[in-house]
Amino acid sequence: MNEARSGRADLILVPGADALTFEADLNEARRRDLNVHLIEYGSWSGHPIDAARDHYDRLAARIDAVLSEARVRPSDEARSTTGPARPLLGIGRNLGGSLLAWWARRRADFHGLVLTGAIPELSVFRRHGQHPSARRFRASLPRPEDLPRIAELASLDLTRSLREIPPERVLLQVGSADCWMDANAHASFAALARRFQVQFVDDEHAMVGAATVAARWDFLDRCLRSCGV
Repeated sequence: MNEARSGRADLILVPGADALTFEADLNEARRRDLNVHLIEYGSWSGHPIDAARDHYDRLAARIDAVLSEARVRPSDEARSTTGPARPLLGIGRNLGGSLLAWWARRRADFHGLVLTGAIPELSVFRRHGQHPSARRFRASLPRPEDLPRIAELASLDLTRSLREIPPERVLLQVGSADCWMDANAHASFAALARRFQVQFVDDEHAMVGAATVAARWDFLDRCLRSCGV
């Protein structure tokens, strides 16, 4: 699915841990003649806390590697005869939203990101959440003394990455029927809404409802127009 051709723009897709497909978004991307780059990753191994940053960094490096094959990098533009790189967009779903933001926090060349169904503070969710996923994470820790160490994952939280990303380039989508979003998550999004565009939509964790998809593509279309594309 990763494409190296001359489309209007490049679109990164980062799925959640369940690898749910982006069928609706792929259809929208094709309609707009965008180059699609699906960033796939398998299950993670190692200590749930100690290995986490390495996993995030490897995923970010994977995005960089895919893009380096498909487009002119900013550092190469001065030597290029093909003109500036195409506009760069991204959609990250669920955990993929946190991973995409981790990548974007150290890049300046993207033009629009949609982070949909992404838990804003995974460290808090995993430490205190009552969702089965949070309980499984705590149960996976090798030692009881690892439990308070979950707080060490805060540096990977979406809220932390967003501190380094221009607010006007990001749309956050939150589902009102998303059972992964607890009271802490909604409080975090309310705080983020003071600086970022936050859409509260009638949707579940997968965030594939027709209205949800249409709303994020309205945002991405505005990003493309701002680039003159």
